[in-house]
Amino acid sequence: MNGVKEKPRTDVRGLITKGLAEFFICAFIGWGYEMLLNYFVYGFFTDRGILRLPICPIYGFCALLLGLISKRGQVFIRSAAAATAAELIASYPLERLLGYRLWDYSAWPWNFEGRVSLLSSAVFGIMGVVYIYAVKPSVRWVYQKTGIVLTAVCTALAVLTAADLIIVMRGA
Repeated sequence: MNGVKEKPRTDVRGLITKGLAEFFICAFIGWGYEMLLNYFVYGFFTDRGILRLPICPIYGFCALLLGLISKRGQVFIRSAAAATAAELIASYPLERLLGYRLWDYSAWPWNFEGRVSLLSSAVFGIMGVVYIYAVKPSVRWVYQKTGIVLTAVCTALAVLTAADLIIVMRGA
């Protein structure tokens, strides 16, 4: 060679696959959290997601956002702040689009317009720590071991989620 170092090639498939895997894992964990929260607060289980699949996409999106802003250190604070901001910002267009609120913290202490709450922010901070220190490394490990299999699973889940979203938005 002529002494010029080549830049390492970015594994685009790997980045997309790991991002989708993290999205779906966190969206599922969020759905489970919502189900358990509803049970402990109201005494019964109810599906808190807007999709038919057992996921709450806002948790997946917040996890990916968190992955961009938090590497190591201050994860709890950054997670709580990012999730609270996302929840507050998302609440307005979602309410307008759907015609009802997906969540209401009015009965919770230290809430703002029932859209966000200090208590829920603390829970999201804890979830962020779990995401950064457990989910991300686990997904990286699974991708290293399975590669194309994880890509196929994530692709199938993405297609199913897109179809589910279309069905729900059409009101079927």
